[in-house]
Amino acid sequence: MIMAKKTSEVIPFTILAVIFVSLFIISTFFIPFNIYFYFLVLFFVALFILKNPEIGLYSIIILTFIFERFFTLQPIIWGEYTYKIYPLDILTIITCLSLLIYKLHNSEQKIKIGRLSIFIIVFVLFSLFSTFYGISRGGAISLAFSTFKNYAIYSIFFFLVINIIDTPEKLKRLVKVFLIAGAALLFFVFVGWVRRAGFWIEFTPLSTFGTRLLAPTHAFYLSLAALFALNLYAYKKKFFSSLTFPIILVQLLGILGSLSRHLYLALAVSIIISLILIPRQFRRNLFKVILTQVLLIFIFIAIFSWTSYLATGNVPFLGNEIIKSTGARLKTLTLAPEDQSSYFRIFAWQEAWKRFSQKPILGIGFGQRLTFDFFGWSTRIEVRDLHNDFIGIGLQMGIAGFVIFLALNLYFLFSILKNLKKVDNELKPYLLGVLACFILFVIAANFGVYFDINLLVIFYWIILGMGVSMFYLARGRG
Repeated sequence: MIMAKKTSEVIPFTILAVIFVSLFIISTFFIPFNIYFYFLVLFFVALFILKNPEIGLYSIIILTFIFERFFTLQPIIWGEYTYKIYPLDILTIITCLSLLIYKLHNSEQKIKIGRLSIFIIVFVLFSLFSTFYGISRGGAISLAFSTFKNYAIYSIFFFLVINIIDTPEKLKRLVKVFLIAGAALLFFVFVGWVRRAGFWIEFTPLSTFGTRLLAPTHAFYLSLAALFALNLYAYKKKFFSSLTFPIILVQLLGILGSLSRHLYLALAVSIIISLILIPRQFRRNLFKVILTQVLLIFIFIAIFSWTSYLATGNVPFLGNEIIKSTGARLKTLTLAPEDQSSYFRIFAWQEAWKRFSQKPILGIGFGQRLTFDFFGWSTRIEVRDLHNDFIGIGLQMGIAGFVIFLALNLYFLFSILKNLKKVDNELKPYLLGVLACFILFVIAANFGVYFDINLLVIFYWIILGMGVSMFYLARGRG
């Protein structure tokens, strides 16, 4: 009865927590930061989360999906001072406290660690070493600790997930949170079409022709939701019933409109992996829905463009510019002369290799910057501006740190492949969705700052936590 009561509280209190924080975030769009309103909101949200740590985890996911940096990177402004502790951080701390209280009140519920945690702890400790090592070599203190926070501190989400998600029902509820949050993002997709420009695209400007209809961050979140939805759809699990198919279609159109070439690649590879690993009796369902979605996207754009051309004599923005700009973006996968970002990265990577070759074992540490010549201009950048997290990890943490990071990911990947045989058909689509999301993140991290910004990296640790939670459930330890 107590557990049932706790479960019944999760959904309404999650909704209340999301509404309270949303009201504050929306208020910052119109009025200056109000410290009293901020603390009042956090007080009530803390009361909700302390009732059940699930509420904190779900609220964080939904708020990050919708508000991204306005939730994860909003500092506290108190008079003339700015403190870089964000709403994400505060809700995370409260969720940790809630989990500890829950464990203390349920003594039979021990805190889970797991084998993968050993790799994570070693990586966190080496990140701490790289922080002080980088500072000792002249690195910027604020930049070093910011890197440490993103690389290591947010791994707390892994431990939160494996300890909170301890039953099949909670696992399914967590995936539903992804699906619901992904459906909420359809608002941003529609607004992007109407405005002919997505919300908050100014934070990720294009280096080529075109205008994004959706911010790449929102496109990444949609990719996570779509991958879960597609794998569940293959098993005829339609969370939104008859609306599931059109919702996935609009989500894919949103991803296309983001003009994020690396997400196109990452999403395609993730779907192919799902097609390869899914049991044969369900493979046809997945292939059919994907093929139908792709055909409908082409038909939608073609009909929209053709009818508009007949009526106005012009190909509309949605058809013409997406086709042109997508072509331009795909073209820049090669060294196109009109895309200076490609050359910028190559020059930056060459400098990174030069610095790495000087300190190959331990790297250069956190907090360092790179200086190189870019067509006659002396350019100085932070390591995160390399826009390749694997180069960044290797450069800053050396071979030693990169091997630890590689071992962490390989162990997780092999564990998923091993447990795919042990998980029954009820949980298998969820594990396939986790694997697809993991592949998506790893590929995307080769082209961006996914490990260097909290609004993205938290989902890496959440995905790992979901996978390990399923390993426990597969062994009957949930």
